[in-house]
Amino acid sequence: MKLAALVRALLGLAELTRPSTLAARHQPDTVARRAIRFLGVRDLVQAGLTVAAPSRRVLRAGVAVDLVHGVSMLALAAGDRRRRPLALASAALAGAFAATGAVALRSGHDLRG
Repeated sequence: MKLAALVRALLGLAELTRPSTLAARHQPDTVARRAIRFLGVRDLVQAGLTVAAPSRRVLRAGVAVDLVHGVSMLALAAGDRRRRPLALASAALAGAFAATGAVALRSGHDLRG
């Protein structure tokens, strides 16, 4: 899980510091840039908690947060054509993180490794 947490932390740092660069292809407006920055903070916090307290409870909570985020992005994509590409990309990332966490939970491996 350390690799997934590192990837999440790097993504969070990029979201926080370079939202326009990450989404340049889609020309994000001020609202989108703020949302991307907020997501960056959330990703950094989640990565930190996953490393600092690597328990099944923390991992389950992370999977749940990722699933809720993914579903909310699918709803946004359905309702906002202009933001659809960014919302779908965000939903895909959330799904990938949720799947990674679910596999780790199911495998029963030591979460500290």
